[in-house]
Amino acid sequence: MKKIYLLLSLAFIAVGAIAELDLPKAPDGYKWIKILNDKSALLQPDGWFYREDHLKNTDAYFVSKEDIGTQGKFSTGLSLNVLYTIDERKGVPPSEYAQSAIKRIQDSNTAEVVKSSTDKAGGFVRMMGKVRIKHPEGAVFNHYLYLANDQTGTLWCYVFESPEEEWDNAWEIGTTMMKLIVVDSDI
Repeated sequence: MKKIYLLLSLAFIAVGAIAELDLPKAPDGYKWIKILNDKSALLQPDGWFYREDHLKNTDAYFVSKEDIGTQGKFSTGLSLNVLYTIDERKGVPPSEYAQSAIKRIQDSNTAEVVKSSTDKAGGFVRMMGKVRIKHPEGAVFNHYLYLANDQTGTLWCYVFESPEEEWDNAWEIGTTMMKLIVVDSDI
């Protein structure tokens, strides 16, 4: 079993070639949700909702304060989209695809970049940032973490979001959710 622990700004665990996922104890008030054939995991706060959707080239996971199944959307929560075969479908490595997506957000006249960084972490190109997005009904903060695996052609897109007026309280929960992420580095 290969585990890589990274404690930089926001941390994650990259796991590869394992038979069974051995998760650390979940923080108080949270439980682990195993995803992707029990090879990766997300934290779910007590009382929050979980949903997943599977498309041809994307697996989508949502951990939200509001019930997406009832309301059809959420305003506070974590989205994870695992995008496969980016290199084949888009003709560029996942890291370049993610950089172009971030640039489109940054160039938008509705988005204000609060912070942004890129580095390498455990075989991934890691891109993190916080963006304030203006909508007619009010501003929303998005804290994103993109993990690009250029060897497998996969891009992991984590986004924690909340309305601006709720951000400080929501981010206390979001920080915990995004601080410990378990990712299968073979995907």
